[in-house]
Amino acid sequence: MALHYFIDAAGERKLIGSGNIRWAGVWSGSTSYQIRDAASDGAGHFWMALVANTNVAIPSTFDSSVPTTWTHLVQAETSPLSPEDQAIATANEAMALSTAALTAAWAGTQSGNVAYGLATYAISIAGTAGGGSSPEAYNLGRTALNTAWVGTSSAAEAYALASSAYTLATIGTQSYAAVVPATGTVTFDMAGAPYQEAVISGTTAVSVSNIVAPSETTGIRTISARLQHDYTGTQHVLTWEPFSYVGANPPLTIPTGKSLFVSFTSYGATVQNVFVAVSSQV
Repeated sequence: MALHYFIDAAGERKLIGSGNIRWAGVWSGSTSYQIRDAASDGAGHFWMALVANTNVAIPSTFDSSVPTTWTHLVQAETSPLSPEDQAIATANEAMALSTAALTAAWAGTQSGNVAYGLATYAISIAGTAGGGSSPEAYNLGRTALNTAWVGTSSAAEAYALASSAYTLATIGTQSYAAVVPATGTVTFDMAGAPYQEAVISGTTAVSVSNIVAPSETTGIRTISARLQHDYTGTQHVLTWEPFSYVGANPPLTIPTGKSLFVSFTSYGATVQNVFVAVSSQV
C-alpha cells in the first residue's frame, strides 16, 4: 500500500495510506466530495478533501499556506522491497562490508606477522653484527603487527554486530504479520506471528482468535500487537472483549496519529482467560 504525505488543517504534515483514500478521478464542480476523497487536476497532481464540499475548486498553484478544503497529496518515497525485505537487504550489505573488513584485517595480520618475523630475524643478526638500523626495523614490524591485531579485533566486532543485525532482521520478517480490520473489528491471532499490527479507521472492536489453554504441546500463547490510528479524521473509538486486564483498563479512544501497544497472553480457552496489558498512547 502506497503512502502519501499531506498537510492537515492544523498545518501539520501527516501520512495516509492509499487504501484510506477514495480516488474520485478528475475534479468536477458537480461532484459532492467527502473527507478523504481525492481528485486530480488533470496534470498528474492529486488533492484530497479535508472537509466535505461541492464546487470548491482544487488549487491551481502550490503555496505554503495552511490548507482548508483541499490538500496536496505527495507520494512518499518507497523502496521496491517490503520493509522487512529492505531490512534484510540492508543487513546483507552490512554483512558483506564487515566480511570484507574482516578479510582485509586478517590479511593485515598475516602481513604484520611476516614483518614481525623478519624484524626479529634482523635484530638477531644485528646483535652480533652491531647494526644500528635493525632495532628500528624491529619496532616498525612490531607496530605493524599490533596495528593489524587491532584492525582484526575491530573488524571481528563489526562482523559480529552485522551477523546479529541480519539475524534480527530475518526473525522480524518471519514473525511479523499485518492484520486487516474487517467490518469494524480487528482480530489478532493467538496462534499467529508473535508481533502483529493493524491500522484502524473509525470505531473498532478488538478481539482475538485461536484461544487455547496451555498444554505441553502448545505452551502459553502470547502475542504483541500494535493498534495504529490511520491519521485521518479525529480520534477513533475502541471497544474490547471482556479480557482480564493487567494494570489499568485499556483506553476507549485512540487519538489521531497515535498508537497503542498491547500484549495478549492466554491462560485458558475463553476470552476471559486472555490477560491483556496496554501501553500508554505513543
